[in-house]
Amino acid sequence: MDIKDMLTAYNLNPDNDAVKSFFERDNIWKILDIQRYEPSHSAFLVWFFNQKITQNSHIRYLLNLLIYKADKAILSDGWNKTSDMKAFANAILTGSYSIKTVSVAPEVVINKLSKIPDRDRLDVFIRCVVSVFDNMGNEQEKTLEIIIENKVDSAEGAAKSKSKDLSACPSDYQTLSQTKRYFYACSKQHENRLKDDVDYQLFVFLTPDCKRCDSPDYVLVSYQDMVDYVFENFLKRHDIDENAKSLIEAYLHNLGNPFNKNNKEIIAMTSEERELLVGFYNRNKQLFETTIEAMIQQATNDGDAEAAKDFSVVKEGLKKARGNHYYTVNGEGKYSPYQIIEKYIKFKLDEGTPFNKILRKDDGSAITHIGPSFISTDPEGVTYNRARGEKPYSFNYLGQDYYISTQLRDKDPKSNVWAFRVYVNGTEPLFQIDVI
Repeated sequence: MDIKDMLTAYNLNPDNDAVKSFFERDNIWKILDIQRYEPSHSAFLVWFFNQKITQNSHIRYLLNLLIYKADKAILSDGWNKTSDMKAFANAILTGSYSIKTVSVAPEVVINKLSKIPDRDRLDVFIRCVVSVFDNMGNEQEKTLEIIIENKVDSAEGAAKSKSKDLSACPSDYQTLSQTKRYFYACSKQHENRLKDDVDYQLFVFLTPDCKRCDSPDYVLVSYQDMVDYVFENFLKRHDIDENAKSLIEAYLHNLGNPFNKNNKEIIAMTSEERELLVGFYNRNKQLFETTIEAMIQQATNDGDAEAAKDFSVVKEGLKKARGNHYYTVNGEGKYSPYQIIEKYIKFKLDEGTPFNKILRKDDGSAITHIGPSFISTDPEGVTYNRARGEKPYSFNYLGQDYYISTQLRDKDPKSNVWAFRVYVNGTEPLFQIDVI
């Protein structure tokens, strides 16, 4: 197909217009021109976490994320003068707790909490009363604070002063960077609290790209983490107010949309947006690759070796991506390995097969080449790379969450997806998988 045919196919395909329309639609953030205005993002988080929801699931989703993201230093005994912080983390991981009350406030002035006489402000301040259950089932009521420093389009604040001014502050507070100031002023560790009325504390640095901050005592979280682990899980619930749902969806659309000609960065994308863009690329792959090849040639002709090298890196990346296979079921559709396994699980459940019997032999052992951590109803029951910030592929079916390992391979007969396809095609005449 020559370039003219490819451009004609692109222009005549209504699905391409549909993708463009999806990302160009208006929302209140765009109308008010506050798409990247940091205080508005903080205000939205305050509104979201103040929602009155059964069992405070939105706070639970946040806690699951924070404990997952927290490093070993934060979970060690004695951190922040909280001797049982590790026990608290284990309670979150096992669900052995309940949230009694929640209060969330924006722009809390530090001198309202601390002896430090400063007007620094905490972007989002969450305070909860939590009941934690020990191994014997005994309940202990504890107080939890989550202090969020939110950065959308700016960097961490630097020190206010290079010299120590002990007359203005009982320490070298002004010489510390922003996160170190806040931790020094508000944590139990430094004993600057106006009153010792908190048991557990989590300090959070929230940015679009999981940027590091100066203080080692903050949990680093990205907006994509918030979308994947908190907002999208929350939107799956059946007890959400429809007006609240619409506001959250508009906010997520704002995160996924570059807002002007000068800033084309996307803060975070929903799974729906990712699927749209992946489909858009797959439909027009040949056109994009031809365009990149032309840009390499043009940069070379112009003597711009650096640009030619950058475009060549993109070209090689796309070449590697072509190794990912897509599949049909009974000759229909176009599915990724994850989607094909999801469809098979639903097929077996609809057939009446218990989940723990799917992809298992009669004795309960795993099918050859398909390991025990391939599929699960527990996110920790499947294999995925935690160090790289991955999460398992997941879907919800009839009220139950299911998880699929991210370690899917389909290059040769020893690969798990290859083994899965061979096994299914040999045992399920009504569910035949072919490679596209």
